[in-house]
Amino acid sequence: MIETRPILILLVLAALAVPAVADEVDNLILDLKYGSDEVRKDAAVSLGEIGDPRAVDPLIEVILNDKRGYTAAAIEAAKALGEIGDPRAVDPLIEVLTSGFALGIKYKENAAWALGEIGDPRAVDALIVALSEGDPITGTAAEALGKIDDARAVDSLVRTLNRGSFPARIKAAEALGKIGDPRAVEPLIEALNGATPEIQQSATWALGEIGDTRAIDPLSYRVLKHEDSGVRSYSAEALGKIGGPTVVDPLIAALKDWDSSVRENASIALSQIGKPAVSPLIVALNDENPDVQNGASDALMLIGEPAISPLIVAVEGDDMRSRERAARVLSDIGEPAVEPLIESLKNEDPHVQFVAASALARIGEPAVDPLLTVLDDENGSVRAAAAFALGNISDARAVDPLIGSLKDENENVRSNATEALVKIGEPAVNPLIRTLRDIDQVSEVRSLAIIALAEIGDDRAVNPFIEALSDEDDEIRFWATVGLVVIGEPAIEPLINATNDEDPWVRMWATTALIRIGGPAINPLVDTLKEGARDSWLKQWATEALETEEDELLPPPLISY
Repeated sequence: MIETRPILILLVLAALAVPAVADEVDNLILDLKYGSDEVRKDAAVSLGEIGDPRAVDPLIEVILNDKRGYTAAAIEAAKALGEIGDPRAVDPLIEVLTSGFALGIKYKENAAWALGEIGDPRAVDALIVALSEGDPITGTAAEALGKIDDARAVDSLVRTLNRGSFPARIKAAEALGKIGDPRAVEPLIEALNGATPEIQQSATWALGEIGDTRAIDPLSYRVLKHEDSGVRSYSAEALGKIGGPTVVDPLIAALKDWDSSVRENASIALSQIGKPAVSPLIVALNDENPDVQNGASDALMLIGEPAISPLIVAVEGDDMRSRERAARVLSDIGEPAVEPLIESLKNEDPHVQFVAASALARIGEPAVDPLLTVLDDENGSVRAAAAFALGNISDARAVDPLIGSLKDENENVRSNATEALVKIGEPAVNPLIRTLRDIDQVSEVRSLAIIALAEIGDDRAVNPFIEALSDEDDEIRFWATVGLVVIGEPAIEPLINATNDEDPWVRMWATTALIRIGGPAINPLVDTLKEGARDSWLKQWATEALETEEDELLPPPLISY
């Protein structure tokens, strides 16, 4: 049955909320009609922010009744109509904008802005006329024409770009970029030599938006040579939008720029160019300049899948630096690079295997299942690399397969599997304890389980280690002792108890472990010896070992540990 109570509550709340908003709008409309000028101004601002279309006609009435812009209410009403964006306001706003007797510049400016927000082509002619009004109306009208995006405005905007005030030129350049008409390309290229860096930056941005290849040469020059870092940065961005193989070299050169914003935009631009930039970017990974290396790496990562095959070629190539940097980029690309990197694990070169395994480890969880598959590969070095990567990922799904690898015929596989289990940690403890207690397992597998448990350092291993002190296998007894020493203080009490075990082997190895632990284990051991050890020889040996602290007095298997 569907739970209806929450839905009913939401409906009730919505029903309550709508009248509240409606009441607010109605009250504001009354304020707009009958309030003082200050109250009417505030009401117009609030109605614009709310955006309710019921306010359109009352706001139009305000501007029609005050075409001269005498009142602050009329000025704010023009702006509010732009915020609401209703086409009903277009003709009244045009009337304000074209009125020869409007007194307030802000009034006309708000009308021009509002027409741009509404975006109705009916306003184009009026806005073109307004370009000759002078600042700030000219700039606002240019901006509005860019938003409407009508090619009829291009010629007039070009004239403003060439002859307007500095702020108006900036707005005209931006508007031409938004309209995107190729007629603007040559005027914008000329504006690259504009009077201020801000004009040059706007013209550069506009050329990038239009995307015409005529702009490549002047922009390529400026991305490297211009004294203003903002122009260089915009040039890099624009070249990326225009694209094509001819812009790659100047953009890679721009990765050396001292300004980080230029380097960042050059890297993003190269990533937008995509496949044509891949090979030069891989070469740039080996540039002596770290900024170039980092920018190339970021660009290749953003390019993503189209860069994978060339990067794999670099991973398997002869240059070790290139291998490592390409592998790092592949790890940044992530999951799409997993299968190609798995294939690189099978390369005959151990270094290639290592960098591929390291990349897979950095990718993490998406690489686990493919790595588990190659953990059974017929090639021992591939299996070892897979175990290494799985350890660095530390996913619990790998525990049982890695325990299976403890009996691998290849020593490197066994070693890497042991280290991997240690890195996985807690999830591996109980499976490792079961392996230790499995007497059907070969001695080396059980010993490696002890080593892994000891390195993990989990207290749950103490009792299994104590049990292993009585194992029939000398090697198991030795490694159990070592394990207890490594675990240290949590093992002291069970070891003290084990010094009185029925099995003399257990008594000897427990005493040995306590001596090796030292520190907090010494006093309990001494107390036990004073109370009377079951073996006089063990008591004598332990006493001498405690007094002399010489390795020669320890049982031979522990001297080298």
